[in-house]
Amino acid sequence: MRQILLAIFVFLGMQNVAFSQGINVNADREEFALNNSIFVLYHEIAHLLIAKLDIPILGREENAADNFATLMLMRADTEQTDNVLIDSAMGWFSYDENDESESYSDDDLYGEHSLDIQRAFQIVCLMVGGDPETFSGIADDVGLDRDRQDSCEDNFNQMSKSWDIVLAPYINDEPKKLDVNIIYDRGYGLVSAGKLLQKNRFFENAVDNILRKYTLPIQPTMRGKECHEANAYYDSWTGEILFCYELVDEFRALYKEE
Repeated sequence: MRQILLAIFVFLGMQNVAFSQGINVNADREEFALNNSIFVLYHEIAHLLIAKLDIPILGREENAADNFATLMLMRADTEQTDNVLIDSAMGWFSYDENDESESYSDDDLYGEHSLDIQRAFQIVCLMVGGDPETFSGIADDVGLDRDRQDSCEDNFNQMSKSWDIVLAPYINDEPKKLDVNIIYDRGYGLVSAGKLLQKNRFFENAVDNILRKYTLPIQPTMRGKECHEANAYYDSWTGEILFCYELVDEFRALYKEE
């Protein structure tokens, strides 16, 4: 009888451990999805600022938007924003790893966006260039050699200075006066994605951390909704940033348990 009871206790203990691990994995997956979503939102905010403030861009606007998102998160300098940067870079690496094509097509090379692997390395380069003490380990892990890490500092400083110069005329001296329409549409098939964003003040935090800093000629709208595609974009005609709940689900699927 004693052996039977012991076996039961061991079994129940194993079940509790498995349940606890399942909870932890789910929490990590949700954090990964949220962090990648935050980076994408900051990227889209860059498109809004470029369009409405008529900011000159030399090179691809998509690269400039990635750089802006990275810079804003670097300057926040919190544990959460550090994790957003790390998860976002890992997300682009995962997209590249999941690509089953054996070679790049022409439209991959002439498209608006850089390749996923290039976007990943560019984010890591700016991270280690701006804060080598915090991010050199990450740069080592992804294979960014030390010579390139050293030159990333110049890249970060140049990028940071450039954004400061073009945004300086639009600094808002009364940030609380900016009104932004924030809408979380009801998600019918993706209710949990909408709830994840709303619970974490997804749009509200971005407004407080970025948009209120600048004087804008419009009252922007930020909307979360189901779109029947995993996407996010800034609509220059309506002045609206649209974030699709399907993208949250895509980031969840992209998460890899370590």
